Amino acid sequence: MVLERLVNIFARMAEWILGIIPLWVIALIILVVIAWNSISFKRLNFNESLAIDSRGTLIEKRGVPELFGYTYIITLFKWEQILRTVIVKTEYSIDLYKDKEAWIDLTGGGRVTVLSPKIWIRINNPIEAVKTTYDGGSYNFEERVRNIVTTEMSNYIRTFSVDDIMKMSKEEKNNSIFGQLKGLPFYRKLKDEGIELTGLTMRDINFSEEVSKKRREEFDSRLGIKISENNAMAEAQKRSGSALPSVDSLLKANPGMSRDRAIEIWYDLQQRSTGTKITNEFDFGGSKNPLAEAAAVHGTINPPKKRGKEEKDFSFSDYRF
Repeated sequence: MVLERLVNIFARMAEWILGIIPLWVIALIILVVIAWNSISFKRLNFNESLAIDSRGTLIEKRGVPELFGYTYIITLFKWEQILRTVIVKTEYSIDLYKDKEAWIDLTGGGRVTVLSPKIWIRINNPIEAVKTTYDGGSYNFEERVRNIVTTEMSNYIRTFSVDDIMKMSKEEKNNSIFGQLKGLPFYRKLKDEGIELTGLTMRDINFSEEVSKKRREEFDSRLGIKISENNAMAEAQKRSGSALPSVDSLLKANPGMSRDRAIEIWYDLQQRSTGTKITNEFDFGGSKNPLAEAAAVHGTINPPKKRGKEEKDFSFSDYRF
């Protein structure tokens, strides 16, 4: 009895609703509800796109400016599935070592590590880029680029000697390594796949402790010889009773010499002749270069050499007095 009454109540309610709302309107409402639950919306930045698997076909979707950057994905029966979001037409970097240290053995002896190396890329064709890799459920082409570049960079650096690296500035190292990468076949292959390598940056190349120790010992040895030569020259001038030159006389006797250089030589002559250490504004400018610090300990005023430039060691015999 109770069940029959409930059925009758619902039947009368249906008749009442159908009498007020047309059947096509009810059907439309049902379709809208189904559609709303079958579509998802995602907002994208101007430089982002979605790589989507649409029933086995790889397609790209971008945000629609008129919809404030939103795009839609049909989720009904897994019609469309998002594979990943891709940054397009914009350069971004990939950490090659992921904050880890990787040491490279040089063919000529010694070990070095590259500090914070990054490869910069730009995705020009996200569909082609995504097609190239599949790793653990995500299309991770960045990892593929990292592995290739790290291997090729290490192979190239391995051909350097310690002296080669010492002579190059940071910019020269970057340009040399990236120039080598651009000349290899994989560079063109990646570009054809929509992945363009645009640059390489690093903090620097560091030597192992064994190499640094050996370089310091060699420097100290050369420095000791140079100090002995300079002391002998100063002592000879002192015994001969010759007056120490002034800054102006040094400039006059050596055309082209800078005033800063003349002042440095004058300070050094004063130190050698009096045996007194003179502190002056040219004490390496607070440089943290370990070679400069070693030089300061030995009492010389020779400033550290600039990277990438050949600079002759200081000697009194090079100048006129």
